[in-house]
Amino acid sequence: MIIKSPRLVSASQIIYSGSGIGTYYYDIQNPYACNQDMSSMNTANDVACWSKTLEDINSQYLVAMNVSELDTDRTKYCGKKVIVSVNGVASNLPLFIGDGCERCATGPPGLDLSYSVANTLYSSVCKYGHLDLSWEVVDEIVQSFDVSTYSDNSDYTASVQSLDVNNYAHNMGNTASETLPAGSCPTGEWQCNNNAAILEQCIDNSWSPRETCPAGYSCQGGSSPYCIIV
Repeated sequence: MIIKSPRLVSASQIIYSGSGIGTYYYDIQNPYACNQDMSSMNTANDVACWSKTLEDINSQYLVAMNVSELDTDRTKYCGKKVIVSVNGVASNLPLFIGDGCERCATGPPGLDLSYSVANTLYSSVCKYGHLDLSWEVVDEIVQSFDVSTYSDNSDYTASVQSLDVNNYAHNMGNTASETLPAGSCPTGEWQCNNNAAILEQCIDNSWSPRETCPAGYSCQGGSSPYCIIV
């Protein structure tokens, strides 16, 4: 249920906002929701804002935002409060920025969420694979982000630029340094099937169909696929 509450945020507190689509890529409590296996995402890689996996953080409220924007200054965004609205109604879920979403940077704008949060915001998200939403990231800490390893922001920026995006974008799966057999795929990654109607997940280095888009919908989104009306 989405609870409508009074807006207590001033415009000066909003550091990033937009509208687009919400998808889901992990779930701590229900990693096998929607006939999908999200368990590997919970443990595969450290998230962008902490040297921890999603399972280590153990929160359903972590949100992944546009990875390109996040990488401009993680100290600005990591751990900050996110207000998500659906149909103009703001939720009161204690959401916070914690990861980077590549689809949100290279494809349709939006956010990537846990399944539980996405389902709370839109009960048909399992059927359609996404929801329409808008968001505001507020300059208010919800989850502490340790930046003590960076002496100043310029050092921080240089460190980020020297990293391979595969190491911190949650939906990139295995890093480029890993060698896979010909014809195989990195376990945990997603894609649209060639017929553009089936969402596939790589399981044990082999693509497996996981969900079929309803009639009138097609699969889009690259490595973060979702069904969208055509």
